[in-house]
Amino acid sequence: MSAKLTDEELNALAVFGAAETDPLLKVKQVYLMKTRENNFRKVIAGNKLLMQDFSRLHSNYYKLMQSLKDHPDYADLNFENSEELFIFFFNQGVYALINGDYLQANENLQRAYNLNKNDPLLLVYLGLLLMLRENYQIAERFFEDALKIDPENEDALYYAGENFRRAKLFFKTIEYWEKLTSKGYSGYEVSFKIKEIKHQLELEERRKKYARYPFLELFDRIVDRFKKRI
Repeated sequence: MSAKLTDEELNALAVFGAAETDPLLKVKQVYLMKTRENNFRKVIAGNKLLMQDFSRLHSNYYKLMQSLKDHPDYADLNFENSEELFIFFFNQGVYALINGDYLQANENLQRAYNLNKNDPLLLVYLGLLLMLRENYQIAERFFEDALKIDPENEDALYYAGENFRRAKLFFKTIEYWEKLTSKGYSGYEVSFKIKEIKHQLELEERRKKYARYPFLELFDRIVDRFKKRI
């Protein structure tokens, strides 16, 4: 680098372990590598620490892209191929989503989708975005597409179940979440949620039964009291 940088720009470079004398190409390489680390190869929405780490990386790189346009080596910050562009648009979409800008999230995730339709995490994020906008049927398709590519994808199984829960298709929720528990996944604590849903379904079934046969409610109460005495 030969141009004099501001303190803000130097701080942004430091996020990527770079100094003023380091080439901008190094900054891009570190950005691409760090944002594809295992920590970020899962849905980070709701994980405060991961969201902060990801936001710090992406926002500082974007800041450099905006502020260094007159830098003689600025071209080194640009993305040269479809794989790099996919990562950038994907990151732009995730950044917008975790910051509540669903319109920008959709725009950038769609751009990433046009470059690669077979990335399971992208498909899950697209489904998640649609779920948050209450487009449950279309969201379901993206979760299913992700599971076709990676049948054991924990995020896809969880959010497919959550999508069904929000659509009030509780038996489907149980089906997908029980797949998580059967595989021993620990990332999502769904066992308690499954029990709660089953309990609510049981109560709803009882309400319907008592509405149709009122005498059964008295009978069940007598049976319950009898059981407690034994």
